[in-house]
Amino acid sequence: MTALKVRETLKERGLACSIANARFVQPMDTDLLREAAGKYSLIVTMEENVHSGGFGEHVAAWYAEQDLDAELLQIAIPDTFVTHGSPAELYRLTGIDADSIVSKIINRTEN
Repeated sequence: MTALKVRETLKERGLACSIANARFVQPMDTDLLREAAGKYSLIVTMEENVHSGGFGEHVAAWYAEQDLDAELLQIAIPDTFVTHGSPAELYRLTGIDADSIVSKIINRTEN
Protein backbone atom coordinates (compact mmCIF):
# COMPACT_ATOMS: atom_id res chain seq x y z
CA MET A 1 0.00 0.00 0.00
CA THR A 2 1.44 3.35 -1.10
CA ALA A 3 0.38 5.27 1.99
CA LEU A 4 2.20 2.84 4.27
CA LYS A 5 5.38 3.11 2.20
CA VAL A 6 5.14 6.91 2.27
CA ARG A 7 4.66 6.93 6.05
CA GLU A 8 7.61 4.59 6.60
CA THR A 9 9.92 6.68 4.39
CA LEU A 10 8.84 9.90 6.10
CA LYS A 11 9.46 8.34 9.52
CA GLU A 12 12.95 7.29 8.39
CA ARG A 13 13.59 10.94 7.46
CA GLY A 14 12.39 12.16 10.85
CA LEU A 15 8.96 13.40 9.80
CA ALA A 16 6.01 12.25 11.86
CA CYS A 17 2.74 11.53 10.09
CA SER A 18 -0.53 9.69 10.48
CA ILE A 19 -2.73 7.81 8.03
CA ALA A 20 -6.50 8.02 7.96
CA ASN A 21 -8.36 5.78 5.54
CA ALA A 22 -11.12 7.82 3.94
CA ARG A 23 -13.08 4.89 2.60
CA PHE A 24 -15.87 6.96 1.16
CA VAL A 25 -15.97 10.32 -0.58
CA GLN A 26 -19.54 10.75 0.59
CA PRO A 27 -20.38 11.10 3.31
CA MET A 28 -17.06 12.70 4.16
CA ASP A 29 -15.81 12.27 7.69
CA THR A 30 -15.97 15.97 8.51
CA ASP A 31 -15.14 15.37 12.17
CA LEU A 32 -11.85 13.81 11.07
CA LEU A 33 -11.16 16.67 8.65
CA ARG A 34 -11.82 19.28 11.33
CA GLU A 35 -9.58 17.45 13.82
CA ALA A 36 -6.80 17.09 11.22
CA ALA A 37 -6.87 20.81 10.44
CA GLY A 38 -6.26 21.62 14.09
CA LYS A 39 -3.61 18.95 14.60
CA TYR A 40 -1.41 18.87 11.49
CA SER A 41 0.56 21.49 9.59
CA LEU A 42 0.02 19.67 6.27
CA ILE A 43 -2.86 17.46 5.21
CA VAL A 44 -2.22 15.19 2.23
CA THR A 45 -4.98 13.53 0.27
CA MET A 46 -3.96 10.61 -1.92
CA GLU A 47 -6.09 8.97 -4.54
CA GLU A 48 -5.75 6.81 -7.59
CA ASN A 49 -8.19 9.04 -9.43
CA VAL A 50 -8.04 12.17 -11.54
CA HIS A 51 -7.57 15.42 -9.69
CA SER A 52 -10.60 17.19 -11.15
CA GLY A 53 -13.67 16.26 -9.17
CA GLY A 54 -11.74 13.87 -6.96
CA PHE A 55 -11.61 13.37 -3.22
CA GLY A 56 -8.86 15.95 -2.67
CA GLU A 57 -10.87 18.57 -4.47
CA HIS A 58 -13.89 17.80 -2.27
CA VAL A 59 -11.74 18.07 0.85
CA ALA A 60 -10.32 21.42 -0.32
CA ALA A 61 -13.83 22.73 -1.00
CA TRP A 62 -15.05 21.62 2.42
CA TYR A 63 -12.12 23.34 4.18
CA ALA A 64 -12.83 26.52 2.20
CA GLU A 65 -16.56 26.39 3.04
CA GLN A 66 -15.75 25.95 6.73
CA ASP A 67 -13.17 28.76 6.58
CA LEU A 68 -10.60 26.45 8.16
CA ASP A 69 -6.97 27.27 7.65
CA ALA A 70 -5.60 23.93 6.49
CA GLU A 71 -2.61 23.52 4.21
CA LEU A 72 -3.57 20.79 1.77
CA LEU A 73 -1.51 18.79 -0.70
CA GLN A 74 -3.62 16.86 -3.17
CA ILE A 75 -2.03 13.77 -4.71
CA ALA A 76 -4.00 12.55 -7.71
CA ILE A 77 -3.62 11.72 -11.37
CA PRO A 78 -3.21 14.91 -13.44
CA ASP A 79 -6.02 15.85 -15.79
CA THR A 80 -3.98 14.93 -18.85
CA PHE A 81 -3.69 11.99 -21.21
CA VAL A 82 -1.93 9.05 -19.60
CA THR A 83 -0.17 6.65 -21.94
CA HIS A 84 -0.12 2.87 -21.58
CA GLY A 85 2.31 1.06 -19.32
CA SER A 86 2.64 -1.14 -16.29
CA PRO A 87 0.97 0.10 -13.10
CA ALA A 88 4.38 0.90 -11.57
CA GLU A 89 5.39 2.92 -14.64
CA LEU A 90 2.10 4.82 -14.70
CA TYR A 91 2.19 5.57 -10.97
CA ARG A 92 5.69 7.01 -11.39
CA LEU A 93 4.74 8.90 -14.57
CA THR A 94 1.69 10.49 -12.93
CA GLY A 95 3.47 11.19 -9.63
CA ILE A 96 1.34 8.95 -7.43
CA ASP A 97 4.07 6.43 -6.54
CA ALA A 98 5.54 6.44 -3.03
CA ASP A 99 8.84 8.10 -3.99
CA SER A 100 7.11 10.94 -5.86
CA ILE A 101 4.68 11.51 -3.01
CA VAL A 102 7.48 11.61 -0.43
CA SER A 103 9.32 14.17 -2.57
CA LYS A 104 6.21 16.34 -2.86
CA ILE A 105 5.61 16.23 0.89
CA ILE A 106 9.23 17.04 1.73
CA ASN A 107 9.26 19.92 -0.78
CA ARG A 108 6.08 21.30 0.75
CA THR A 109 7.27 21.00 4.34
CA GLU A 110 10.64 22.61 3.60
CA ASN A 111 9.11 25.69 1.97
